[in-house]
Amino acid sequence: MLQATNIQVSYEGETLFSSVTFHVSPGERIALVGANGSGKSSLLKVMGGLQLPASGSVNVIAARTVAYLPQDSLVTGHRTLHDEMLSVFATVLENEERQRALEQTMSGLTGDELQVVLDEYARLQAEFDRLGGYTIEREDGTILHGLGFTPNDTSRKVSQFSGGWQSRIALGKTLLKRPDLLLLDEPTNHLDLATTEWLEEYLSKYSGALMLVSHDRYFLERVTKRTLELERGSITDYPASYSWYVIEKERRREQQQDRHERQQRDIDRQQQFVDRFRYKASKASAAKSREKMISKIERVDAPPPDLRRVKFRFVFSGASGREAFVLKKLIRSYGDREVLRGVELVIERGDKVAVVGPNGSGKSTLLRILAGIDQQTSGSATVGHNVRRSYFDQHQAELLDSGHTVYDEVLRSAPRGWTVTDVRTLLGRFLFTGEDVHKPIEVLSGGERSRVALVKMLLEPANTLLLDEPTNHLDISTRDVLESAIRDYEGTSIVISHDRYFLDRVANKTLELENGRATLYPGNYSEYRERKLGTYAPFPESAPAGPEKAGPKVQARGSEGHIRQLRHDVAALEAEIARTEARLLEVQDVLAEPDLYSDRERYTSMLAEYGELQGRVEELNDRWERRAGALEELAPEPPPEQIDPAAERQRLLERLRELESLLENPDAYADERRVNGLMDEYAQVYEALAALSAAGPPPARNRSAQRTAPPRRTAPDPLEAERVRARLTEVERLLTDPDLFLDERRSAPIIDEYGYLQERLTALTSRGART
Repeated sequence: MLQATNIQVSYEGETLFSSVTFHVSPGERIALVGANGSGKSSLLKVMGGLQLPASGSVNVIAARTVAYLPQDSLVTGHRTLHDEMLSVFATVLENEERQRALEQTMSGLTGDELQVVLDEYARLQAEFDRLGGYTIEREDGTILHGLGFTPNDTSRKVSQFSGGWQSRIALGKTLLKRPDLLLLDEPTNHLDLATTEWLEEYLSKYSGALMLVSHDRYFLERVTKRTLELERGSITDYPASYSWYVIEKERRREQQQDRHERQQRDIDRQQQFVDRFRYKASKASAAKSREKMISKIERVDAPPPDLRRVKFRFVFSGASGREAFVLKKLIRSYGDREVLRGVELVIERGDKVAVVGPNGSGKSTLLRILAGIDQQTSGSATVGHNVRRSYFDQHQAELLDSGHTVYDEVLRSAPRGWTVTDVRTLLGRFLFTGEDVHKPIEVLSGGERSRVALVKMLLEPANTLLLDEPTNHLDISTRDVLESAIRDYEGTSIVISHDRYFLDRVANKTLELENGRATLYPGNYSEYRERKLGTYAPFPESAPAGPEKAGPKVQARGSEGHIRQLRHDVAALEAEIARTEARLLEVQDVLAEPDLYSDRERYTSMLAEYGELQGRVEELNDRWERRAGALEELAPEPPPEQIDPAAERQRLLERLRELESLLENPDAYADERRVNGLMDEYAQVYEALAALSAAGPPPARNRSAQRTAPPRRTAPDPLEAERVRARLTEVERLLTDPDLFLDERRSAPIIDEYGYLQERLTALTSRGART
């Protein structure tokens, strides 16, 4: 449907990307990813016909339509919302007006003249039907409702809406066009969580092709099935979803590094042969031949180094009191409108709270009250003992002084005594190096401004973080770093964000604001959604008590019913983890089959399932850790029953001999997974036996050696040395095959066995010499 060929885009003499070639087929759903500044928006503009490339071409099949939504686009004007949306259907509306005009004309005509008008009227009706004229009002209503507009909004003028709502209007108009190819640049900007989830559902059913740029990882995962990455001026195609792209990119990188290292080892080995025999008459010819062979080898380059990433952590100022914030009967009104009404809330030290709710529900208002920037209308908001707050406003990046340079802006907020080196070192951790520190604030991108705002926030140590949309304008890699910084932070954090993946990673509680009321749920955003949708089996983290009933909370949390539910949850999660990991191993085996890659459809399906399973295992393990931790805190495991050490030692010795017998069989090494399992069990039994041994542990053995070689027999065998020599000869013969080293899965066990056999033979011969 669309073919891009050798596209090059330059900006102010600098090439953003070149030789970019790809195609888009009908119905495809593509994520375009890359770091900020890699050229994603520019590529979408080229595809949408809004920007000409420096070279290359974009060809769209005739009669196919393309619609492009720029990032942070706005709709302004004096039309009503209803008329603005229907302006998309200008051709349809013009057709309808012509029909109305013909209806007026027909009333005064007869005979042939009337027939001519009737024929034209019938043609217009058929065209009106083909263009979907009878359904445009329904489609308009569906999209406006999904984007959060009410029926009363349709009569309001577009100019009366805020910038965020005008962006929603622009998105709605683009969706109404229903083009064959939809190009969306950050469509979830200015959308609350509920609207983002509606858009996901809408786009998942969209019949046309789709290419989008977004930093919302869940959105990419649930909407797209193919990923194009712009990096270092070129494009790479990953034929699967976003989660698989992340895994596959790392796999390809590791594979390239491994191929590069193996080739270098082989070249070094060949070169050693050349250097050794170059001047020996009997080997000179062979050495020269190998030297020519080395020169003809096509080199495998090492993978490029990782792109620079932001590096930082929040500075912890020391512990606060147990309760960071206590809100009682809190009300905040603006005129006659109560944004917050009767809020009862306790935030405890160490809580990591995600604040969610529709736009306008009072999330930012609540955070400003907690930060001490705004005041409640009535009720109380008590700040706990020794609470030191650090507040990040969602418009923090816009509050920077445009007249300053990056360096001056940060220096102004730096503690007394900071030197030029101190400031530049901190800026370097946020990717401002060299002359970048002297850039004026006014020329910075949105992502760069956000990084400067984060730098300023780090200058003052705190034990309580209040973050309002900290991920705005940050690319995915920087969001990853911010997630880690919040997770590792020892203090309390309260975060507002529309990035659900981000909230899942940083929160252990979720605060819902709706209709002015506040409800605190245990768990991250996904668990909160499961509870709301009724797909999660809830267990009470705390008893719903009024402000004067604080005591029963602890009793309910430690009640027998609560502990039983925790044990049930832990057991269910362990079973689910086992099932998921088993399937993951099955899929890994399928992906190891060489023939898989000839079947593109099956390959893509397996890749997608592998990515989903890895994400599922990580999620299940996170949930298990939280449940098991809570269970351990409330109901520690009783001490184990006393066992007879002698009987247990005998049992372990018998199992150790069985494992030794199995591992001494060379045929066992044909099945790598089985032999690894046997070696792991041997190590566990060996360690357990050492712990029981009254005389101390058996002779120390390296764990890696346990995984790579059979254990030694406990009693000497006079014929064992001969058997070892015979096997050593066989293994040496195998190692002379050059093709062996092209397959590491074959060569690694043989090399391990060779090393073990040499050690074993040395031990046997030295023992024989002593005897």
